[in-house]
Amino acid sequence: MTLGTEFAGTEFASEVLPLRAEGLTRRFGRFTALRSVSVSLRQNEIHGLIGPNGAGKTTLLRLLGGQDQPERGGEIWLSGQRVTHRAAWKRARLGLGRSFQRARLFTDMTIADNLVLAIRGRSFARGGNYTSGGAQIRQAAERAMAEVSLAERSNELVRNLSHGERRLVELAMAFAGTADSESRVVLLDEPLAGLGAGETVQATEVIRRNKNGRAVLMIEHDLDAVFELADRITVLIAGEAVVEGTREEVLRDPRVRAAYLPAGGADR
Repeated sequence: MTLGTEFAGTEFASEVLPLRAEGLTRRFGRFTALRSVSVSLRQNEIHGLIGPNGAGKTTLLRLLGGQDQPERGGEIWLSGQRVTHRAAWKRARLGLGRSFQRARLFTDMTIADNLVLAIRGRSFARGGNYTSGGAQIRQAAERAMAEVSLAERSNELVRNLSHGERRLVELAMAFAGTADSESRVVLLDEPLAGLGAGETVQATEVIRRNKNGRAVLMIEHDLDAVFELADRITVLIAGEAVVEGTREEVLRDPRVRAAYLPAGGADR
């Protein structure tokens, strides 16, 4: 069911959810990447999004983040405000953070300066003065760097960092920019991709600690990490959300077992 715009700004199911999307469809010519997908995020939760390659996971994140627009009939709300056709920067104003499959960092700038730009940019998007709050923003950047154990390397140029360290910087940027916002929603697109075992453990802990006070939607192919982190999981197959639930509920679904999980994966 797709709910009308009269629900925007009001309570739904006794609460205003940080993010709610109904009936999202996206076509590219004759190809339907998403077909009437609905998803909701709750505060203090990590919502895992899994599915085979080409299932529509990144397309869904692009619609939620404002990088793309759904077909007619789909609706998106952030903290009760209808944002279906608002630009990405306007969603950032409401507290939507995002990471991407490929890290989007200023490689010729320091770690600290990347964090400062992310925090200052979100403050500006929310209507602040772009040059104000220097000391507070710098302190917020220092806290964010400490969160990912990079505070002692704050003046290191990003181009000198390993892939895993760059991932940690991007995670810090995504979470730090939502710290004082209304919605505090973070969308993570394969945050663990390409990480070694030790780096995966570190990044997993960063995500786990930062779910408090936030709603996190995470695409990830590392099933062990998803099952460990996610409070709820949605499975996309061929552009459709076939099941949503806990780890146990997802693993019991025969469509998931047949189409996604590797042989023996349901027993892990």
